Amino acid sequence: MPRWSAVAASKPETGSCSDGVESVDAMLRRLDQEDSIDRHPTSGGYQDDARVESLEDMLKRLDEEQCTGKPASQGSLPLLEDAREEPPLVQAVLKLDHFQVQSLCRDRSDPNMRSLEGATVLSLAASSGDASLTALLLGWGASPEQESRTGQEQAIQLLLDIFQNKAAHSDEEKAVLADLDPGSLAQVRKRLMFRPPFALGGAAPMDCLEAEATTVFEPSDDHQVYLHSLDSLRPVLVLEPKTGCPTAVVIILHGFLQSGRMMEQLARELSWALPHARMVAPTAPTRGSAFGYGPSWCDPVNLPEAVRNLQEGRSELLKVLGVFCQDVPPQRVVLLGFSMGGSLAAYTALKVPRCLAGLVILGSEGVVQMRDSDDDWPGAPGLPVLQCHGDCDGLVPLERARETAEHLRNLGCKVRFSPHESIGHHLSAAMVAEV
Repeated sequence: MPRWSAVAASKPETGSCSDGVESVDAMLRRLDQEDSIDRHPTSGGYQDDARVESLEDMLKRLDEEQCTGKPASQGSLPLLEDAREEPPLVQAVLKLDHFQVQSLCRDRSDPNMRSLEGATVLSLAASSGDASLTALLLGWGASPEQESRTGQEQAIQLLLDIFQNKAAHSDEEKAVLADLDPGSLAQVRKRLMFRPPFALGGAAPMDCLEAEATTVFEPSDDHQVYLHSLDSLRPVLVLEPKTGCPTAVVIILHGFLQSGRMMEQLARELSWALPHARMVAPTAPTRGSAFGYGPSWCDPVNLPEAVRNLQEGRSELLKVLGVFCQDVPPQRVVLLGFSMGGSLAAYTALKVPRCLAGLVILGSEGVVQMRDSDDDWPGAPGLPVLQCHGDCDGLVPLERARETAEHLRNLGCKVRFSPHESIGHHLSAAMVAEV
């Protein structure tokens, strides 16, 4: 794994940027242009295939179609027509967007709100048959008492019973909880005040990717979608280009008490503009803290322990890049992280020996807490960084995010700091569009 384990003799050209950084698709389009004359297996890329639409052509096509008002013929943002005027939480439930549901509930959206047609968000989740989404809403305080069990799948009925009785006694009830996404399970534990011991840790991402246990999800226009898991603790979501030859990699890192599976909708919404990029969303180890037991990239309170955790996470990511993504060079890799995932993304990007294509941190303080350390940051000089942050974020205040941007600039990164009005500790459509 020479690209990821040794310091490169020289950095790749990063190009100029009038406002500090390019969007992800612009970065990869530029790199496509730079690499097009010498892309072959020995240079760490791929032979050009006339059947594959280039990022440049794809973006031009979408621009033309946007101007003419005609829909794109390849890939479209997967939004539901009947959800656009609904409240954000209802929209998220209708799209089965676990990440947004958790983030919006944490930002005090009412888990008992109703759609325009009068259905509760819990009934919408339950009718979808998605047990993890149903459990997530119940974990944030959705009331199970008024929900009908009639016609519901057994797992949904059992979940409603568990929350109504505030306990899981039978083997069937315990089995339903064991099958939940680890992010949803973390919220269930908090709500019902379950006591440890709990299973901690989990199989490393590379071990999950090498395991035979794979769940196949509905594909997108340009990607096959898989969930790899060796145990229930650390599933890895992968969006694989249907062309079979990815020319770029985007690593997506979730926030505290979330999971890689919960990032599926975000990955799908990003994938329509990056049809040739492989997207990988791993899950953090399950840890215990004062804030609950669940997936966490690092200790949320103890800084020395958090640094050790980030070092471990960085090693896991580099192993994924060095083995699972070995044919994609560092200058075609983007790390994207939300909240605590942004800290791991920043730590990894700044520590690699060669400048990556870009770093995207969303609602995160990055590694500003380590600004007084004597650490070396070899990946910082010239690194393009896009930092989006809500100006109503109650967990990471806007001023703290500005300190993060300044810290990254002092390290030599090219930072575009983008505050978003009236947004809390979650993502908006404008943020996703900016990425």
